[in-house]
Amino acid sequence: MTAVIKQIQKSYSTVMKGETMSFNLDAWFNAIRDKHIDVDGALGAQCHDVFLSYLLALGGVKNDGHAPRDGSTHYVWTDFPNHRPGLTRIFTKHAGANIQRGDVVFYSHYPYAGTHVAVAQTGVRSDGTYVGIDQNPNTVQSRPLPTSGIVGVLRPKQHILGNTPSKPSPKNNPTDPQEEDEMKTAGFFYRRGGDLICIITNPVSGLFHEYAANDGVYNSKIATAFGTGDFPEISVSHARKLEEDMAKVREGKR
Repeated sequence: MTAVIKQIQKSYSTVMKGETMSFNLDAWFNAIRDKHIDVDGALGAQCHDVFLSYLLALGGVKNDGHAPRDGSTHYVWTDFPNHRPGLTRIFTKHAGANIQRGDVVFYSHYPYAGTHVAVAQTGVRSDGTYVGIDQNPNTVQSRPLPTSGIVGVLRPKQHILGNTPSKPSPKNNPTDPQEEDEMKTAGFFYRRGGDLICIITNPVSGLFHEYAANDGVYNSKIATAFGTGDFPEISVSHARKLEEDMAKVREGKR
């Protein structure tokens, strides 16, 4: 690990001592709730953007969430893992018969809107529905969703807070506090002219997400939701070095 990576102090995830790293699904949802989000900048706020937001929050890379073929969102599941092998760092592929909290649920023929995707907040309930997070045409909401038309789910490898954790393997259960710190996702910022440029990065996946955000309210909500605390200021050269190191992580060179 470089000195840059060792400076990372805060995480999107909640560290459970003696258990696996746990992702706070409800905190992520609350950060985007009642908003129209357009993560990929294509076609406005779509259901697929909720999946991309979730992928980034879990430490993934936005481009790995690309929908192949004609761009229908369910092809992410159908063509997993061949289309974007990087998704295998974050998810495993399952049939849709046993939905769990935190699953990304893909529909090949959603009853009301064709292909669709949502993030499950619950398993299937007695009435045959589950509570899911989605958008389009509504803002990001949590609501009962049907199970008909589901083609399958992608399940996060990271433990979802609120689920019963499975027994972790030793390599995914760090006990050294420094090792835990080095696995975390963190936020930084630097100044470029009159702009404040923010960075979200993760030393395990190689995530490097950079965006201009002079809105302190937005950053405060991100910090509250994902436990990053304040975004510490770094230099431009420091940011470029961090970007270089994360590219090497994604290429498997570190």
